[in-house]
Amino acid sequence: MDQKQVKYPEESKTNYIKNQTTDLQLLEFEFAEKRIPATMLVFIPLLIFFTGIDILLISNLYTVNGDFKLLAATFIWTFFLVTVYRSFLWNLFGNTKVELKTDGLMIEKKGTFLTRPQKYDLNKVRNLKLVDYKFSFLNFLVSRGSLINLQTYGCITFNYENKEINFGGNISGDKAQEIVEIIQKRKGLL
Repeated sequence: MDQKQVKYPEESKTNYIKNQTTDLQLLEFEFAEKRIPATMLVFIPLLIFFTGIDILLISNLYTVNGDFKLLAATFIWTFFLVTVYRSFLWNLFGNTKVELKTDGLMIEKKGTFLTRPQKYDLNKVRNLKLVDYKFSFLNFLVSRGSLINLQTYGCITFNYENKEINFGGNISGDKAQEIVEIIQKRKGLL
């Protein structure tokens, strides 16, 4: 098949490959997430504090022999600390890669560890739309998942199996509208 590749280098790495028979074969889009400096003011002191507690727990393991409760607490605390570091790296270096393939939509979070691509069947995607989301530091601060989850504050949202999925936190409204139209067009071809 004869394929024509068009590149849009302006704000993100984007490749659109158009096919003459189906009009749209693939969309690949990679962009950096929003960097909110205020979140770093939360993460850095907490990471120092949490690491200090973990060091104390680990050092007490060597002085107390056979204490199962201390061992369990140390294990749970260390796991929590690893998830906080993962979230910190996501907020500092996180990128999102979105691919629209013939079999569905794939969203991959890069810039941290212990992540895997999330695949979505386009037939199950509902209510794809643009949302004008404004970041609120207070919402970040009181959200119980903001320290351990890889949250995105995206402007493109859709419902998938009773969950709201969002992405596209750092792209312009025009580019986001274009992506929504391409996904809807691809979904209409299925």
